[in-house]
Amino acid sequence: MLEEVGLKIDGREVKAKKGMAILEVAQEVGIKIPTLCYHKALSPVGACRLCTVEVTGKGRSRLVTSCNYPVEEGIVVNTDSPEVINTRKLLLELLLARCPDVKIIQDLAREYGVEKPRVKKVKNENCILCGLCTRICQERMGVSAINFVGRGIHRKVSTPFDTYSDICQTCGACAYICPTRAIKLEDITKNRPIPILSEFNAGLSSRSPIYIPYPQAVPNAPVIDRETCIHFLKGECGICKEVCKAEAIDYEQKEETVELNVGAIVLSPGYESFDAKAKQELGYGRYANVVSALEFERILSASGPFQGHLQRPSDQKAPKRIAFMQCIGSRDHERDYCSSVCCMYATKEAIIAKEHVGEGLDCDIFFMDMRAFSKGFEAYFERAKELGVNYIRC
Repeated sequence: MLEEVGLKIDGREVKAKKGMAILEVAQEVGIKIPTLCYHKALSPVGACRLCTVEVTGKGRSRLVTSCNYPVEEGIVVNTDSPEVINTRKLLLELLLARCPDVKIIQDLAREYGVEKPRVKKVKNENCILCGLCTRICQERMGVSAINFVGRGIHRKVSTPFDTYSDICQTCGACAYICPTRAIKLEDITKNRPIPILSEFNAGLSSRSPIYIPYPQAVPNAPVIDRETCIHFLKGECGICKEVCKAEAIDYEQKEETVELNVGAIVLSPGYESFDAKAKQELGYGRYANVVSALEFERILSASGPFQGHLQRPSDQKAPKRIAFMQCIGSRDHERDYCSSVCCMYATKEAIIAKEHVGEGLDCDIFFMDMRAFSKGFEAYFERAKELGVNYIRC
């Protein structure tokens, strides 16, 4: 069992595990301390110094950075004393002088009543030299593609020799963790990141290596994609395990087959979808705005890549006209049959699209033969025409 120490933070008696940093303890009890350079899974360095607090103990008071100062028995911590507030204001003035256009710094400065720095703006940058990007690259990704170079006012984050890195794996961790969004992968490497496409959204959006397969999944729990996770590929990272409060991450867990005794089985074999790339003349795979019916379903869905807003994949603008191409491949020698369902779900998609956009959207359905064969389908087909859906036999 870990040893505990007792301390007081802003007048509150607190028990904490020995070795924890003051910042961690404060966060656990709901006391907010500002910081721009701290992450739970990285070594703390106190680079931004905004987490400065006043510690009183052993007969003296001093200002310390709370992210890397361990708790001690009997100390008294003040996170908002006049000395602490004035120190943070001064630090924010200096940060504003260096990075006047960075929103997160502007917001923090405004929170502390700092409108503009009293010192001359010596820089117009967006990097505060917090080191989060260099630490995550070295400590977690095991690469060290970027680091600090130069000294004094010439100190900056860059690659060795200020040239493109040949060891960067384009994981994007540095850009993701940067609090000021100063890191751009195109400045680090010539390689381009390859997104992990979401299977549920038919490849129209990306997903992370840890994801829930689809909404209302059974069981509704996240899974780790071993084919793309850095930990399984290279034995590095492991951040998810450290930050998971439920301690649910188990890298040693294996797939297993479980036999169940059940009273009934529902057989739902599904179908085989047509590969639209087989019809190159229609532009699928070459033009972003040519999508399959399943992809269009995901675009219309509230849980889809655009949260149900009908928009073109190329520029995210609402379309003015949509063409539905039916019967594709149904007269080929290797596929001489009609699926019998496409007519009605194209009709449904056209109606829903017009409902989403409203006036000003034209929907044209190009078809060979109309199949409205089940109960109420013919009435639905006629209603679509009344709503302005245009059917063109071709």
